[in-house]
Amino acid sequence: RPPRSTLFPYTTLFRSDTTQMDQLQLHLLKYDGQTQKTIKNISKLKFQVTQYQQADPTKVVKVQQLSGEKASDFIMTVKESSIYKIQEISAPEGYQLDDSTFEFTVDAQRGRST
Repeated sequence: RPPRSTLFPYTTLFRSDTTQMDQLQLHLLKYDGQTQKTIKNISKLKFQVTQYQQADPTKVVKVQQLSGEKASDFIMTVKESSIYKIQEISAPEGYQLDDSTFEFTVDAQRGRST
């Protein structure tokens, strides 16, 4: 039976040099459930990220899939006043699919997520 992996979502706030606007970015990292080390071979890894309105959590704003071969492929800009749900839809090679749903809210105060 393949080992489990763990999703570690985190956000960073950065100032863009071109627009002088703050942006909140979501980074998705996968760790080996046993060794707690970052998984290097992520070529088969795929996430679905669904954005909902914070004012009406039943209203889907956007659905997108993130996939790639390096950690920078799993970075996206998130919007204020939104709720996000993240699901793994394809596991890294040699790992079990994590069927957990991760949810967080980006509220109207810049840079604050829960």
